[in-house]
Amino acid sequence: MTNIYCLEALDRTLKDILDCDAPFGGKVMIMGEDFCQVLSDIQKGSKTQMISACIIRSYLRVNTKVLHLVQNMRSMNDPEFAHFLM
Repeated sequence: MTNIYCLEALDRTLKDILDCDAPFGGKVMIMGEDFCQVLSDIQKGSKTQMISACIIRSYLRVNTKVLHLVQNMRSMNDPEFAHFLM
């Protein structure tokens, strides 16, 4: 899991390079994780420090759109794989 400071540094850098005030300089960012289950790893850090370093605590969270996958596209075209999943 990426630390909040890395993501916010990327945001500020892209805003500066692209001269745009939109989040990430107006570029679309795709992140794949379940943010509720994975916390940042802080060596010798307390639970509070790990939670505060999570992306959910970022100012960027307001502009985030969460998409949920509802169908496995591979299983639609591959019956063997669908059977394997079952």
